[in-house]
Amino acid sequence: MANISHICEQCGKELVVPDRYLGRALKCPHCGQGFRVAPQPAAPPEPPAPRPAPPDMPAEPFGSAPTAPPDELQDGPPAQFSAEASVRFAVKRIDVLTAAKVTAALHGILGLLIGLGAALMILLVPMPLSARGLFSLGKGLVAVLALVAVPGTYLVVGFVSGALLAALYNLAARIVGPIKVELE
Repeated sequence: MANISHICEQCGKELVVPDRYLGRALKCPHCGQGFRVAPQPAAPPEPPAPRPAPPDMPAEPFGSAPTAPPDELQDGPPAQFSAEASVRFAVKRIDVLTAAKVTAALHGILGLLIGLGAALMILLVPMPLSARGLFSLGKGLVAVLALVAVPGTYLVVGFVSGALLAALYNLAARIVGPIKVELE
């Protein structure tokens, strides 16, 4: 697997990007600047190097005093690009209808579980003779009513609350800015 060298336009750091990320939108791990890596054109083969000349004898027997390394060596080796580095996204807007449908489904499942529990309680717990009213229709009918009414009520409440919360989030995001999520 080959790596491609890329210079960040904003911070000037050299990034080494694996070729599997060609054409994908990436971010510089140093400054966060977005970029796309395009395939580099194939370089023509280099001509064979001429034979090196014999080394000259130094004027000083132990060489010269060390000098400071050039700027490009002081920064260290090029930064390795990692797709596992965290990436930030902003949730600018939530679709109201989608949020309402998802919360309605979740509340409906919760209501179904609560309705099942209520129906089992109605069927299994003995009722005293003095308990009349709704229970006079029969325990089975009341249990079926609990299986339908409780999930239905939860579903409607979930739909309305999901739509309301998504609309409020969209309003607040316009005023104070969106939520920023960092993913790895």
